[in-house]
Amino acid sequence: MKKLRTLSAIAAAAMAVSMIPVSASAEDTYHAYIGVQSASYSFRNAWYEPSYGKGVTGEDGTVYFDQITGWDGPTAVSKGGVFTDAEITGDGTYTVSVTDFDFGSYETLNLLFISTDMPLDCGATISDVKVTIDG
Repeated sequence: MKKLRTLSAIAAAAMAVSMIPVSASAEDTYHAYIGVQSASYSFRNAWYEPSYGKGVTGEDGTVYFDQITGWDGPTAVSKGGVFTDAEITGDGTYTVSVTDFDFGSYETLNLLFISTDMPLDCGATISDVKVTIDG
């Protein structure tokens, strides 16, 4: 097994989305975001998380959702990260990814996930999810 630092090359997930036109919301645009957490708790949280999610800015101006956030004692530090999130506009295949981050020598992940802003009753089905690491 390759060390997790090779994961910094790319972690991507692709998913097929099928929208069933059951309401006006089926025509809305939704989003999918990749999330990750290392063994040392460096992370990108879900978009809706109140402390580090989308739109949250730290006292020092850091936009946590735009980076992998790690820790140096009690101080949040950037571990890099370039994110490709998906805009979901209807049936199709969508890809989310993260590249260019540093988890150091850790060889495991605590979490790798996709969060969306699609309501449960929007009529969408997510299927055929594929995860690619370092490839």
